[in-house]
Amino acid sequence: MITPESLKTLDKAIDRASKGGVPALKDDVVSRLTFDFGSNLFRPSYDRPLWQTNIKTLMPLNPTITRASLQTLLMSINIFRNLITHHEPIFALDVSLMYKEILQVVGY
Repeated sequence: MITPESLKTLDKAIDRASKGGVPALKDDVVSRLTFDFGSNLFRPSYDRPLWQTNIKTLMPLNPTITRASLQTLLMSINIFRNLITHHEPIFALDVSLMYKEILQVVGY
């Protein structure tokens, strides 16, 4: 079900997590995945195979959350993260709102 682009990113994380020929542990792989990998899992192409049947199980603290609303939040956070990472100005942004959105997603 994973897209070729996401599979390439996953393979790269597995390679980075493997140590001296020892198979990578799941936690090590997850810690080496990019933010884009995680946020891309909320694209519409993953809606039916992943989120329609599993979102209530995976997000039990917010039973009304949808894949689309979560994708919107993650895209906003990703843009904010990229601006900071690339030393772009963020003065015009509502940083308090971004902080609130980050805490909201972490809470899920």
